[in-house]
Amino acid sequence: MKRFMTTKMAMSVLVIAVALAMVGMGTFAYFNDSADSTNSSFTAGTLDISLGGLTTAVPVGNMAPGDSADYSVTLTNGGSLAVDWTAGATLTSSPAGCFEVTGPTPASGTLASSGTQDITGTVSMPTTAGNECQGATASLTIAVDAGQDL
Repeated sequence: MKRFMTTKMAMSVLVIAVALAMVGMGTFAYFNDSADSTNSSFTAGTLDISLGGLTTAVPVGNMAPGDSADYSVTLTNGGSLAVDWTAGATLTSSPAGCFEVTGPTPASGTLASSGTQDITGTVSMPTTAGNECQGATASLTIAVDAGQDL
């Protein structure tokens, strides 16, 4: 009888162990899946500024001391990003000192993509210009530097 009880007890332990193993296996069983995104592309923006032709309000020939001429140029942002810009004007005359430039106005700003900005100023011959300025010539350059608007 003792042997029967030992066998019965061993069988019970074995059944419990098998049951626990099955439950344990069920605990470790799982489904899984994975997915990747598609159409994930990136494109850098562009900076592309240009200046329209320099125009003046009056013809600039035959200037006399005290005369002035207003100039205008259009800044265009053809890029896809907004830009911070600064402008400067350089006037070169021969002989030197026969002409003066004021402006550009505005001298800096922020320009949205596809935006435009008129930049203006004045070129003048000082009232103090002497005989050495007869027949003098001048060249005006408007330069604009632009960088990404941060």
